[in-house]
Amino acid sequence: MVARSTLEKKLSPKSLFLFDELIQSLKAPVVAFGDHTGRRLLSGSQAYVEAERERFDLVAEALLLEVSRIRVEWNAFSPIHRLPTELLSQIFLIGALEDIRALRPLPLSTLAVSHVCRLWRQTSLSTPSLWTLFHSRLPVELASRAQGLPQDFLVIPGSSWWGSEETKPSLLKMRSLRINVTPSCDDDHYFNLSNWVSLPTPNLSTLQLSGDEFCDALGDHRSQVTAPRSPLPGQQGLREVIISRCALAWDSSIFVGLHRLDLYRISDDYRIHTDELLSILAACPALADLSFRKCDLGVRGGAALTAVTLPRLRSFLWDTPIGDMALQKIFIPTTVELTFRAATSNIHGVLRENHDAPHSATADDAALPIQIALSRCRYLTFGYPDPDEQGENPWYTRDIILEAREEQLALLSGLKRSHRPGYDPNLFMIDFIDHLSYVSNIRSLGLSRVRLLPDSAAFIRLMHALPDLVEVVLSGNAPECENAIFVALGDTEWDHHISEITLHQSRNSLASLVGIIESCVESTGKSCVRKVTLRDCDGVDAEAAAALEALVDVEHSESRAADL
Repeated sequence: MVARSTLEKKLSPKSLFLFDELIQSLKAPVVAFGDHTGRRLLSGSQAYVEAERERFDLVAEALLLEVSRIRVEWNAFSPIHRLPTELLSQIFLIGALEDIRALRPLPLSTLAVSHVCRLWRQTSLSTPSLWTLFHSRLPVELASRAQGLPQDFLVIPGSSWWGSEETKPSLLKMRSLRINVTPSCDDDHYFNLSNWVSLPTPNLSTLQLSGDEFCDALGDHRSQVTAPRSPLPGQQGLREVIISRCALAWDSSIFVGLHRLDLYRISDDYRIHTDELLSILAACPALADLSFRKCDLGVRGGAALTAVTLPRLRSFLWDTPIGDMALQKIFIPTTVELTFRAATSNIHGVLRENHDAPHSATADDAALPIQIALSRCRYLTFGYPDPDEQGENPWYTRDIILEAREEQLALLSGLKRSHRPGYDPNLFMIDFIDHLSYVSNIRSLGLSRVRLLPDSAAFIRLMHALPDLVEVVLSGNAPECENAIFVALGDTEWDHHISEITLHQSRNSLASLVGIIESCVESTGKSCVRKVTLRDCDGVDAEAAAALEALVDVEHSESRAADL
């Protein structure tokens, strides 16, 4: 309720006088509306109160209309209204394209923005590019809003749209084709892509096949696709191919001249072999975006593996436990956006320099992915992966797991199994010293989940081999391994630049670290490190922690998800 004092401050004397007059006039008894006798209503009666309420409601409605008009004028000053319509349309297009990529049967984002306000609705309805999603069950009023623009076709399960003569002209407008392929209990049943790619489709630039899999009493069932060897007759404008949980013939001419290739969860039943992948990449010299994730990459005996260079590649995403042979044959620009996770039993073969490099690799300043990761590496980690994630994961059947993103690189030893000796971190770290000639930027060195003193001894040797090291990160190691590293850091004859130790999930009491730092201070007048960071360290002794805080900066922080 608006206070009288507020009205007196906000309204002019004239407006305040007229407001009071209006209130009094509305309260005054009048002839009942619709009463032809002219009979006056009795004050306090139900009819009297009802008439007064009706009068106030009518006036309030009129005032609210004025408030609405003013609100529209006020909203016009919002920054969103200062954006040009063309820019607003481009912002809305981000959501529209996401609906298309996600195989949604309706343009949900576009429909949502068209119900926000009058401006957004006008912008949405007047922008045909927001309505290009098309499939056979789409309401006509939505499909017509594309106004003849090339459309993004979606084939959903159970669709019987294809087949009539009326549909063929529509293919001329097909910009992208996305098919949701459902698996069948009949192993001989395939989705036939021929009907869609056997006629000229001059505007088609994107093909996306998304499948699924299930298991019943008859066994495993996966999505399967058949296509002609040479689809898209007379033209090849296809630039993007995205395949998820299904497969087709890998020697199809669909995989020619691509700018983007995205393969995800191709099962071992339809696995792509290393030589087939290299042949596809060789046929796509303008490839800019390569994503290869959770796929079983096989090697055929006797198949020749020819190195390939991708001089225009901008993004490289690789995440598969089997496929290290391919990583030794793919040369990419040193400026590429790089993320990969791979496993190998031949770490020296992966790490050695440009073997089998094609002439174009040197000319185009290209290198192998692992070499690029090493040259960028500032944060290097050795040790073991998390055993809680082991299970039947194929990652742990290989000797070395490599993970790289931006300036981080982890080289982890596969967990030992009863039927093989494994490749201990200490052996790997000692061997890795031989490959330091092209690794010069490492500032942080990490060790994870080791239990044996030979591992910490090898880690110390590696610390000595990295003169620019400033941080040591120890995560989940045995206390005796950590103590050995503390002793090395406290060696007064070693003039290192390491200023910080980070302990994560440590069970060390830190009493030994306190004693080592105190000894350094007594003999040299300064601590061997300046800062200690503790993350989820449950075994720290309270007295040792207090003594440590008196010697160096100590930071306690909550656990954070590891980047690698």
